[in-house]
Amino acid sequence: LDAMPLTPNGKVDRAALPEADLTTERAPYRAPVTLDERLLAELFAEVLGVEQVGMDDDFFALGGHSLLATRLAARIRSDLGVQLPLRTLFENPEVGSLASEIAALAAQRGDEGRTEGVEALLSEIEDLSDEEVAALLAGLDEEPTGGPGTQHSADPGGAAHAPAPVSATETRPTGRR
Repeated sequence: LDAMPLTPNGKVDRAALPEADLTTERAPYRAPVTLDERLLAELFAEVLGVEQVGMDDDFFALGGHSLLATRLAARIRSDLGVQLPLRTLFENPEVGSLASEIAALAAQRGDEGRTEGVEALLSEIEDLSDEEVAALLAGLDEEPTGGPGTQHSADPGGAAHAPAPVSATETRPTGRR
């Protein structure tokens, strides 16, 4: 605007202001490749409330601010196990550059190979059929983890069943005293 529209008493006439263009230019989507990049892109998306984040997307251009940056740093600490200085996020707001910084911090700590095993497992799981995954899950289900009175099982289609009801002779702790 050349000048702000004013009301007769000299205040800004908000009704006369043009509509704001809130669209942002995003870089073409480049998918994350490594496990750390994928996890970091997912954290960006969750914290920012956006559907998809690529390697070249900037945290602050997507709507991030200092409070969300603090939340993201806390999630990186809890989910990736890396103590990320907040300054590093401000200096490296793109997923790609931040993933590199996180890898460097992990290497300083001596965790260079911490994701290699997980990446190998993920690639093996991606190649399994639904039936093979269900069989693996059923094998894990031999020891119920739901506590007393619960039984979990999976059908061949992979759908989990609700915990079995407690019989009349068993009791469940109520949590109250």
